Amino acid sequence: MANTASKLEKLIDGILLKHEQTQKSRDRYTKTARDAKRKIAISKGVSIPKWEAYWKELDEWKKFVAHRDLEKELHPLGLAPPPLELPPRPARPDDLEDVYAPPAGR
Repeated sequence: MANTASKLEKLIDGILLKHEQTQKSRDRYTKTARDAKRKIAISKGVSIPKWEAYWKELDEWKKFVAHRDLEKELHPLGLAPPPLELPPRPARPDDLEDVYAPPAGR
């Protein structure tokens, strides 16, 4: 019985480690992309509050998805409730600030 518990603990630890590594990789990519957009905006003297609001909403959705993915792996083992229905990804607004446009007056 102890051997079975040990195997289950190793399996759970493996799932959690994989999930954590995946999230770190995704977070690093997201941070790099957003920092680049922020730097471009700053260099052009553009404020990007609509982007920041969209990113905040998107981050909440991503957290939900990550938690749901973890539940999907743990549920068959009886360690999590059934995963909730995935809400639609937040739509990217059409009126986001264009940081790549040439500055006005040129």
